[in-house]
Parts: sequence; C-alpha cells; structure tokens
Amino acid sequence: MKSGSKAREGRKPAPPANPPVQGAPSSRLRILLVVVVVALLAAGYTWREPLTLAWLRRGPVDGLERYAARNPESTEAAAVLARVYLASGRPEDAVTVLSPVSDRHPENASIRVLLARALYELGKTTAAYAHLQVVVNTLDPDNDEARWWLGQVQERAGRTDEAYDTYEALVRRTPKHMLALIRLGALATVDGRYSVAEEFYRRAVAAAPGNSEAASRHAEILFRLGRAEEAAAEARRAVQLAPDASRGNFWLGRSLLVLDARGHGAEAEAALRKAADRSEKPYEARYFLAKLLRQLGRTEEAIQELERNTRENPLHQNSFYDLALYTRSLGQTQRAEQAMSRFRTLSSLDDLGRQLETQVAAAPSDLQARLRLARFYLKTQRPDLARGQVDQILRQNPDQAEARRLAQQITATPSASSP
Repeated sequence: MKSGSKAREGRKPAPPANPPVQGAPSSRLRILLVVVVVALLAAGYTWREPLTLAWLRRGPVDGLERYAARNPESTEAAAVLARVYLASGRPEDAVTVLSPVSDRHPENASIRVLLARALYELGKTTAAYAHLQVVVNTLDPDNDEARWWLGQVQERAGRTDEAYDTYEALVRRTPKHMLALIRLGALATVDGRYSVAEEFYRRAVAAAPGNSEAASRHAEILFRLGRAEEAAAEARRAVQLAPDASRGNFWLGRSLLVLDARGHGAEAEAALRKAADRSEKPYEARYFLAKLLRQLGRTEEAIQELERNTRENPLHQNSFYDLALYTRSLGQTQRAEQAMSRFRTLSSLDDLGRQLETQVAAAPSDLQARLRLARFYLKTQRPDLARGQVDQILRQNPDQAEARRLAQQITATPSASSP
C-alpha cells in the first residue's frame, strides 16, 4: 500500500489537452477592432460622395456646380447636377454637363438616358433617339427609364405605333408602371379604342391609387364610354386627391353637366371655373361652363364666357357657333350673324387642314407637304402636331433650314395639353 501511494504521489499531473494561451482574448479583440475600423473606413470612402452629393443637393445649385467642377471625373456628380438642371427647366445646362461624360464613358447607360432626356426636352429627338437605342439594344435592355423616354421620343416624332409597342414592352416587364399605362391609355383613346383605354387607365389607378392624374384620366374615358355616373365618382376622387388639378375638375364638371345640370349646378360650375383657372387651355372648360350657365337660365353670363373665349382663342370655332345660337335667342341678330360668319370661316380652315393631312399621308417623303402641314398646325395653335411633322423632316434632312427654324419656334411654344 505504501509503495503504491508513493508511486502515485511521485506522478506529475498530465497537462490539459488545450492549455490556455496567455492574453488570447485581448488579441482576438484587437483583431476584431482592426477589422471593424477597416470596414468603417471602407464604408466611409464608399459612401462619402453619395452623402456629400445628397447634402449639396439640398442647398443652392452653385454648391453642386463647384463640387462637379472640382471632381470632373465623377460621373455621379455630373448625373446629380444634371438632374437638378432638368428639374429646374435647364436642359441646355444638363446637356453641357453630360455630353463630355458620355463621350468619356460611352458604356454608362444611366448617363446616356439622362442625356437623352435633356436632348428630348430641347426638341433634339433624333439625337435622343440614338442614345436610347444604344441603351435598350446593347448596354441595358432591361432599363425601364430608357424604354420610357424612348416611348416619349417616338411619340413626339409622330411614330405613335412604335411608341405604343415600346410602352407595351415596358408594362410587360413592369406591369405597374403607371406612366406607361397612362400613355397606352392616351394612345388608345386617340385611336378611338375606348374600351382598351379604360383597361389601361384602370390598371394605372390600381398601380397608383393616390395619383390624381390616373384617376382623372380614368374619369375621362368612363365619360367617353357613356358611363357618366361612374365618371363623376372617379372625377370626385381625383379632385379629392388634387383639389386644384385642372383635368379632374374638368371631367367632374362635364360629368355633372350630363347627369343633372340643375341638380348639380353649383358643384359643376365650381369645378369648371377651377378647371379654366388652372388649365393651359382654359377655353375648353369655359366653353362647357357657358353650356352649363345656359342650361341654368343664365344666358347673358354664358355669352360673356363665350366672348372671352373668342377673344383669347380666335380659332375656337365651337365657341363662335354657340355664341351665334345664344345671341340669336336673345334677339341680337347682328351679333349672331357675325359669330356664325366667323364659325364658317374656321370650318373652311379645318377643311384645309384635312387636305394637307391627306397630302402628307399620300406622300410621306414629300418634305414640302410636311412643311405646309407644320406651318398650318402652328398657325392653328397646335404645336405638338407641328413638332411631329418637323421631326420627320429633320430625320430625312437634318440641314433643312426652315424645319430647324420651326423646331426652335416650337420649343419656345408651351405644349398644348388637354384639360
């Protein structure tokens, strides 16, 4: 027993399988801290410019301009500055900033799309089209913004069938693209395909329930389909979303005028007056306001609205026609005859327009026929239609002097949009 005890007493205890390392926890902590610091520095470097640009964008534009001048190689700075220029109605400055960047980085799809947008706003649709074609066909076929602006360029150039196809491709990729759905509805409306348009507008409303433009366009097509009660309800919703928007008020007034002019007289009058106040084409809303006043027995006031229309827009032939009817009903024969004479003159002018359009349709390559039609559209205050003819001419002959002059004139003319 004693000898065994002594033997056990003489043995040294075996060392642990994993002996503790002195200072190991603190070493691991130092390594972790180094990794964190490196990551933070890398993140700070990565996010420094976006954060700087976001901050500068909140202030005066000269801060962004100075930053872009100090960093001429920064495509992000050029893009942000160009967007600010575009938002403030300075497309020519956007082109000045973006052109050299696009030349240095022709593979940059975002810069090309921004440049195309600026060129489009300057009326240079051929150049805009070229940039967008490169993006959608080569650089980034899935770029929704490029496809949207390509559709806009095609529309302005009068190539509405191509624009329709472009928007359709866009909504196949992005079914809730509200703007493309609205343009599809608008193009279908122009073609008289009201049921197709209603479907597109309904989808636009579903994609953006809080958007007044989508709701008001849906109200318009419901009205055109003869569904005045639904149109009034949708127009009311549009007005609730944007009380001062012209389109919503216009279609609310028209719907109520059809439903029950006397029962909804006050609401319809308020809507049409607001539509006239807010519209680029106040004579349309004022024309239907005159109809409402006439139905309410306020013929003298209706005549005043129509006379104001004929002063502000001497080409609004429907106002002359109704003015002739209303003045004759009050026994004002001379005023009625003058108004009817003017109406007949404008009707003849419409006949001339149809003749010119027929000539262009029969000979699309006849540049002189297109010039005559463009001049006619400008004379009758339809710059959007004139632009389509001028763009077609410049596509065939970029150096056509009169077409270039008309293009500059059109760019300086406010776009004629519906109420």
